[in-house]
Amino acid sequence: MHRPVMNWESAQKRGDVGSIQHSIFTALQKLIRIRKNSPEWADFNSCKLVFCENQHILAYLRFSGAISEAADQARQTLVLANFHPSVQFLKKDILFRYGFNMNMGVIDKYTGKAPKYHLDLLELQPYQFYFISDKTGH
Repeated sequence: MHRPVMNWESAQKRGDVGSIQHSIFTALQKLIRIRKNSPEWADFNSCKLVFCENQHILAYLRFSGAISEAADQARQTLVLANFHPSVQFLKKDILFRYGFNMNMGVIDKYTGKAPKYHLDLLELQPYQFYFISDKTGH
């Protein structure tokens, strides 16, 4: 109803490796794949905003099961998104606060790697996001 007219010429470029359209298209496919394979992303209103001392970072928790369940019983993902054009930092104690097992390690579900730290701070590049999960639950 309120959609713009589709530029089919531009849409065809999504198959051209190296094009902006290809980068965006494959990134969206990856996000969809992560969501489909993660029960905490099911639409059961299982989302909780998280207090974050950095005003440029949006933080929220997605979880399966009841929020009161122990972390080992409920799968959860902490989403952190930097909405600023410069590098932003966040105290990594946010991971402890929400039950992530730092002894086993955490992983970013999007990259498959550990988040980047600078001393005791999580580092987010401009407009970067993390889907943080325990290594055992990803």
